[in-house]
Amino acid sequence: MDFDKKTRFGIGSVLLVILIFVPLKIEIGYMGMYYAVLALLAIWGAIHFFGEKRIEERFFRNWERKKAKPKVRVILIEGIKAFVYMLGLVVFGQIIVDGREPHELLQNMPFGAQIGVLAMLAGFGLIVGFMNFFEKNRRYDRLYGKFYK
Repeated sequence: MDFDKKTRFGIGSVLLVILIFVPLKIEIGYMGMYYAVLALLAIWGAIHFFGEKRIEERFFRNWERKKAKPKVRVILIEGIKAFVYMLGLVVFGQIIVDGREPHELLQNMPFGAQIGVLAMLAGFGLIVGFMNFFEKNRRYDRLYGKFYK
C-alpha cells in the first residue's frame, strides 16, 4: 500500500511511541540494547522519510540492473535477504527481549526443532522473496512513470 508522506510519518511516530513504552508492560531482558536498536530504527526511518527522493532514484537504478538478471536468481537473493531479516528478528527477540544468552538459544532446543525452525524460516523467506520480486517490479513501474513522464 502506498500512503502519502503525512500518513507514513504519523504511523511511524505512533509505532515509535508504542515501542518506547512497551517496557512498561513487558519485562525486557536487555533494556539498553532494546533502546539502542530502537534509536537505530528511528534514525533509519528518519533517513528514509527525509531522503525519499534520493532513495527512490537509487532503488530505480539498482532494480533496473537487477531486472536484467534471471528471475529465479533475483527471487533467491530476495528470499535469502528475507531469511536473514527474519532470523535476525527471532534472535533479537530471544536475546534482547527474553534476556537469553546467545549460547542458550540452541542448547535448550532439540535438534529436530532447530531444523524445523530453520526450514520454516527458509520457506517463509522464499515466499517473501517471491512476493518482494513482484512488489519491487510494481514499485519500479510506478517510479518509471514518475521519472519518464
